[in-house]
Amino acid sequence: MKLWLSSAVAGIGLLCACTVGTPLKDGGIITTNAGIKGTPLVLKFERGPEWLLNKKMGPTTIRITPQIAVWIEDTSGKYQSTLYVTQSFGAQKWKFLKPNPDTCFRPMCMPYWMNKYVSAGNPAPTRNHPVPDAVTAATPAGSFTLTTMVPEGLSVFTICVEYNRSFDKNETYTERRKESRFNGQPSAVFARRVDLKDTARAFDTLKLIGRGGENGSDAALYRDTEKLTTALAVFSSIVVQRKKG
Repeated sequence: MKLWLSSAVAGIGLLCACTVGTPLKDGGIITTNAGIKGTPLVLKFERGPEWLLNKKMGPTTIRITPQIAVWIEDTSGKYQSTLYVTQSFGAQKWKFLKPNPDTCFRPMCMPYWMNKYVSAGNPAPTRNHPVPDAVTAATPAGSFTLTTMVPEGLSVFTICVEYNRSFDKNETYTERRKESRFNGQPSAVFARRVDLKDTARAFDTLKLIGRGGENGSDAALYRDTEKLTTALAVFSSIVVQRKKG
């Protein structure tokens, strides 16, 4: 926490401005699904210029990093398995809030993944019904590597990533827009088909395929991404690589 003395008010009192949140740090490693049998997989996330948002709230400035979900689907688009969800959303452990333990707070955060997850028979993430610990971990502080396992029996699949950053507004998705609320721009969704039998390929770069809905009510993938701006610069690249077991 850093404190600065405001010279403009030094004669009449002390004004403290606080910056809170995780400091920027690259190179973190997140491991999920460590206890299951399957195929090792590694995803490398390189942060972009819009990774960190400094949001001023009164005398306090909060560092905001994105919420992230990673999952796999079969070739027909059917949800198969979650590989990683940031703990704030997956376990509803928000740093500065105490939401209702039976309510999913900010369902518009990652609606494309969440509604697919729920449609597969899982409860919506709440404090009383969090996503399993095996696939949740803290929000990374910068560029990071996700080491995980693809369940047995899946050799051809689509790997998907959805992310969203609070208060990431722009000229279209403003704070006054009812659907956006404090969400700002809706979530961005990236994906790539992976064929583990294609041994000639060691790397695959995920591509933007759409965005999530604005209010969290559906699992639709919206293709109109032309009005997303800073949301598309949160990551500079997301790459999946096969890892020999």
